[in-house]
Amino acid sequence: DTDRSTHAVNLTNDPAEDKDPEWSPDSTLIAFESDRDGNREIYVMDTNGNTDDAVNRTNDPGDDFDAVWSPQIP
Repeated sequence: DTDRSTHAVNLTNDPAEDKDPEWSPDSTLIAFESDRDGNREIYVMDTNGNTDDAVNRTNDPGDDFDAVWSPQIP
């Protein structure tokens, strides 16, 4: 039995500051903010914990933060 609210697990091992994770509505992806490319951007990764799979979803000279998933529309 896994309870995400009480069992902390390190999902990234990148030396950059990865923070503020947000689970997708279907719990298959995690969005987070990171400065791993020199600027704070939003990344998305699988829940398998492999940060090599993280994809940069923003590219803006300003800082991007506080990732939020939009609601799924049926």
